[in-house]
Amino acid sequence: GPFSAVVDLSQRRLTLKLDRRYAGQFAIDVDPATSVEEGHWAVNQKLITPGNVGLIGSSSTTPSDQKSIMMTNSSGESSQIAILRSANESSPGATDPAGRVIRLKTSDVEDVYDILSLGSKVIIRR
Repeated sequence: GPFSAVVDLSQRRLTLKLDRRYAGQFAIDVDPATSVEEGHWAVNQKLITPGNVGLIGSSSTTPSDQKSIMMTNSSGESSQIAILRSANESSPGATDPAGRVIRLKTSDVEDVYDILSLGSKVIIRR
């Protein structure tokens, strides 16, 4: 797609670009021990997990779908993945790849999910 993103891990922000022009910014949260490498990444999967799966005892009466964006590192020789998703992801069945998750507010994930398309370029900086 025409949109791309720059993830700045030290500034804790994700900046969207449209044809290399500024198109918006979102705060991110990353684990201090994150092992996501700098480099050129690309969106390779967009996943929706139904909100009513594995939410036993949840106080929410209207479960919402959890959206996550999987990226692969196109510049590394190891085909590492990283995941953009909401911060309150709590599905007991799901295990995160250690240190590979970049978290956003749920409303921000909705926006970024809709804006970035398969193949969108993402640059990650430390």
